[in-house]
Amino acid sequence: MSRYLFKLPVFVYMTSFLLAGGDLVCAADEISFRAVCFDPRDIETPTLFIAKNGAAKPMELNKSKLSVPQTAAVRDGKFVDFLTSNDPKSGEPPVTLTLPEAPLDHLLVIFIPGEKGYRAMPVKIPDGDFKGGSTLIINLSTAEIATKLGDAKPLLVPRTGVKVLPLPSGHKEAMIPVQISSRATEADPWRIEQSTRWLADKGYRSYIFFYQDPASKRLQLSSIEEPFKK
Repeated sequence: MSRYLFKLPVFVYMTSFLLAGGDLVCAADEISFRAVCFDPRDIETPTLFIAKNGAAKPMELNKSKLSVPQTAAVRDGKFVDFLTSNDPKSGEPPVTLTLPEAPLDHLLVIFIPGEKGYRAMPVKIPDGDFKGGSTLIINLSTAEIATKLGDAKPLLVPRTGVKVLPLPSGHKEAMIPVQISSRATEADPWRIEQSTRWLADKGYRSYIFFYQDPASKRLQLSSIEEPFKK
């Protein structure tokens, strides 16, 4: 159950978070990652596979939490292929991730439904800034998002953008006011989407995803939390 007071919609974007838990594993031909599934459709989580030593093993993938660290091979120094079949020789096209520039020690990759199957969106998490009480805003919507905590300046996140929303310095209360607004273009006025209060707990850090509801096209959001240890 979410710690937030407002009710979050249930959704599951086929997302996968490649979130490295440390330095690159052994060499540049392999990465360490964590995964999570995210898709607004009411469908089962697809199974993806990682090829290794001529075989394929299922990748750990969950809709509500990040996986444990996993490893996968890097192709041509830039690509990671996630198989859609447990047979590496089946000829089925993989879901291919294009790696961003190094360092990749804290890499987040979101697998989002595409026109055909799924696509991979990489994000390098600023781990030094993503501390307890902070929120990683992941904007998968077609609008610009502004999130304001308390009296702090609103954090603007562009379309397909990712930014860390820190807990305001010196905040000590258990709750904090939050206002979420959106606009389609810079010429449009801001529209308030949510005005509520969040728990301010430095023992956790949160991932919040913004997206458009497939039916109503209204802005929706959901969160995943994980314990944070200093």
